[in-house]
Amino acid sequence: MSELLDLGGHGLGRRYDALDAGWRGAMLRALGLGGGDLQWVPGALDATLTETEAGLSILADRMPPRTATAPALATGRSMPRWSMAYRRLLGALLPEIGVGLRGCLGSAYPCWVRYRNAASPDVTQQVLFRRWARESLPDDMRGRACRLFDAAMRDPVSRARDAFGAVKFHDTGIGPDRRLMHVPGYALSPASAVAGLFPTRGGRVSFDSDHLLPAETGGLAPGGAQRPALLPGLRGDAFDPLERRLAAARIGVLGHVGARAVVPVVPRGWYDAQIVNRALAAGPCSTAWDSSAGQGGWPAFFGRHGSMLRHAAQLLMVSDMRLGLTYAGQFDETEQARILAGLGLRAGVTGHLRARGRAGGGIWPFVVREGQSALRATAHFDAMGSLKLDLVLPPRRLMFWGVRVGHLAETG
Repeated sequence: MSELLDLGGHGLGRRYDALDAGWRGAMLRALGLGGGDLQWVPGALDATLTETEAGLSILADRMPPRTATAPALATGRSMPRWSMAYRRLLGALLPEIGVGLRGCLGSAYPCWVRYRNAASPDVTQQVLFRRWARESLPDDMRGRACRLFDAAMRDPVSRARDAFGAVKFHDTGIGPDRRLMHVPGYALSPASAVAGLFPTRGGRVSFDSDHLLPAETGGLAPGGAQRPALLPGLRGDAFDPLERRLAAARIGVLGHVGARAVVPVVPRGWYDAQIVNRALAAGPCSTAWDSSAGQGGWPAFFGRHGSMLRHAAQLLMVSDMRLGLTYAGQFDETEQARILAGLGLRAGVTGHLRARGRAGGGIWPFVVREGQSALRATAHFDAMGSLKLDLVLPPRRLMFWGVRVGHLAETG
């Protein structure tokens, strides 16, 4: 592609979209996978996300948008999560067992619902109700209300709320802010993911940015990834001229991926599929949805833009990879020094691709948003000034590359 093309503003964005789509197509062919509803996640990841149970649960819990490519973790904001949509659903449903609690509470009932939905999920519903009753109800009403609530604890929705907060169904990990976090767990572990690896048939990778090969997207819209810079350390508020030169360069990748795993995503006991199926089947019927909850009704969860329509059905993991990446271009010594600094590498010296502060690290298509990836990289420049990058992912080390998107319901 000519470097005279305008690759600032939207032009650079279109170039990124084309590169992401072409890379997705090349890799699906290399791995022998159909593209329908397989969402590609460009970039590399902090290795802790694939090498801990909590990290795998975070990947499984991400809410897939409607696009063929998408970031694993959104930059600067929280990625929508399936478990959080499910928790809001539990807060939006009316109980199935009628024991007269709403009638007893009267005008105080909406106050209880708001209190319940705002509380931490690790407190049981019974404890939570008694706490609220002590703070909000007069003495002559409190005892009867607590007895009615105890009777309502047989209700499946109440039991599901308690199960959601149960520690035994959560994994413990370290969040992006380096604080301890508890995440709703999935039946995934690094050992089970490694055990699911099997050799690819050929696994030959051949990518040329001048001859892009798109793949089918099924029900997913083309494009959509939050595009990081090709070399994150270069990009500021304005498009860096060197980034435009990198984007305009002819990019080639040759090598192989030796193994892949397609790992089923199965929520642990915090999730009750029967509750979700009941809510889905109920439709907008007012007897199923609590208007006092402020969480929305059936359309908010299952309508055209509902928050629970899509989920990660399978995770695509790869291992045992060797790739040679070339950015063709006559980069001068100053540009070469900037590129190496952005990669965090010295010429000819092997090191891990890693993020460099908030700027991220790596280079397209292996951009690291935070932490250290499992990829080992060696960079050098040839006599013409083209960047050569050798990447190695050892056997039994895992990288997450995408999700098979599951659809909870077909809606009009």
